[in-house]
Amino acid sequence: MGSVSVDPASVSTARAWSLLGYRISASSADELADDCLATRPAGAPLTVACANVHSLVTAATDRAFHEALRGAGRVTADGAPLRVAGRLLGESIGPRVTGWDLYVSTMARLDRRHGTAYFLGSTPAVLARIESRAARDYPNVRVLSRSPPFGEWSAGDETEIVAQINAVRPDIVWVGMSAPRQEKWAARCAARLDTNAVAGIGAVFDFYAGTVPRAPHLMRRAGLEWLYRLWREPRRLWRRYFVSGPRFVALVLSDWRARRRGHRPLSA
Repeated sequence: MGSVSVDPASVSTARAWSLLGYRISASSADELADDCLATRPAGAPLTVACANVHSLVTAATDRAFHEALRGAGRVTADGAPLRVAGRLLGESIGPRVTGWDLYVSTMARLDRRHGTAYFLGSTPAVLARIESRAARDYPNVRVLSRSPPFGEWSAGDETEIVAQINAVRPDIVWVGMSAPRQEKWAARCAARLDTNAVAGIGAVFDFYAGTVPRAPHLMRRAGLEWLYRLWREPRRLWRRYFVSGPRFVALVLSDWRARRRGHRPLSA
């Protein structure tokens, strides 16, 4: 994997707060959507990552993922615990913006602009359901998609995918390959893409397609969407919550101690 460069799209000027050395966006979903659809030259898209407890814990031991998050133009607080940690650390936190929030806000704007969205990830069946629903919800958006190969991609696969995206020149590329793969792909390929933004939104593909239900509204408002997902998929998610959770607490305590000593690790 090649080196990862910092996204040039307003990294230094965007409102943000710091957590574990990452710049967490303080913008609203609507503000982020406007950022995503701002016109940018080919090879300089805004990259957006939606961070949660599991992703930040994973990045602590995955150097390429860590660099991808550090280099992203925007990192949103997708998980409610990130905002709790920010408060405890004395940060002036912004709103929670999930991948879903970013998606619906951006697509609504894209519909008004008669724009184009490209979906990369998941299976042909899920993508077909996404295209069908998007045609109803956002009739003015041109939607294209690609289900990439499972497992590791060859250089030829990646070159072909980049070429297909660039032939379309979409306003935004939605990536649904789960973390950390989607963030690493965005970091690796952004400089080769002719689009305004690349956003990794993972499970939103399944939520929007209706193949995986979202938590009830009240649970989402209370920050308990994780509990609903754990109840739905305990075998797949138990490690994410019961192993990553304590590790996240330990990382936040380390951040707190560093700040007490006057050091802000990898400060934003």
